[in-house]
Amino acid sequence: MTQALAMYKIIQKNDWELITVYAGKSKFRSIPDYFLEIFGSKVSAFKSPNFKRNSSNKGIALFSSLLINITKIPSYISEVKRITNEIKDNKINVVFNFFDPIGGVVLKQLPRNVEQYNIAHQFVYMLPGHIFPSGYPFQKLLLKKLCQIIHNKSALNICLSWVEEKHHLKKNIKTCSPLLGNVTKEVKIKHHLVCVYVLNAGFINIVNQVAKLHSDLYFECYTDQHYSIDATNVKVNKLNRESFLQCLNRSSLVICTTGFELIAECLLLDKPFISFPSENHYEQYSNAHLAEKLKLGKILQTPSVNSLSKAITETISSKRNKEEKQQIERWYNDNSIERLITDK
Repeated sequence: MTQALAMYKIIQKNDWELITVYAGKSKFRSIPDYFLEIFGSKVSAFKSPNFKRNSSNKGIALFSSLLINITKIPSYISEVKRITNEIKDNKINVVFNFFDPIGGVVLKQLPRNVEQYNIAHQFVYMLPGHIFPSGYPFQKLLLKKLCQIIHNKSALNICLSWVEEKHHLKKNIKTCSPLLGNVTKEVKIKHHLVCVYVLNAGFINIVNQVAKLHSDLYFECYTDQHYSIDATNVKVNKLNRESFLQCLNRSSLVICTTGFELIAECLLLDKPFISFPSENHYEQYSNAHLAEKLKLGKILQTPSVNSLSKAITETISSKRNKEEKQQIERWYNDNSIERLITDK
């Protein structure tokens, strides 16, 4: 949803009129308050597939999620029909979809005179030469099928990428730098501050134990559930985009699950980071595999108290060299999504 917020800035800058923001929700994920505060009455919620958490609260219960979503297919079809009709009735002529399967199917129902944009870092999986992590054949198949459902020959399919892609691109997939919101560099870095973002609160216990081994550091955590801790140098916050960005800007180290956008923000802000994938989350396994291959940060496949503590000691003072920073800044500045869609 942070990508939608960033796109809103582009819409405002170019004096385009925003008609409706369709936001997916499920029993497992609600629409965040900060999102509703910004878009207000323009938000139209719809039922969308999502994942059920596993028992450890460190990842997803894949097969339970799959079964639940299969039973909800009739309601998803109804949502496709409703949204398609509303777009036609409101005579909307430009639609952006951020890798939502409902949105992907809707775009395929729209007339050709509607400008269509599919925006996702996941399109990297469709590029020739992309190397997947070994194992997980079923999850890999599901992810590739999802990409095929959302990819649309009538749309401009935009692949967000941490770095410039060197291999040949598919004809109707274009790459650009990540779509980020109000991410600005903060001069006053707090060298003892560690910013922690883990959507699945089960990882907080590991952070709590690690914090006791690093009493010289202060760990400010963001997650979507209340979690009790006993380390005096740990604070657990409810997700709040503005507060989180302030912490991210001031921090000297970031610890996070391997989501695409936060790693992109770390690269832009030149923050050293330690990242690990959520359990059973193949997309994050793929992100971790790519980040490790590109040597973007410290990747832990399965975090433990010992491995995370060691990684903090090794990473907190690490810096990218001047050439690496210049390459990242050049990619982000010269290959923005705004330039791509306004030059279309």
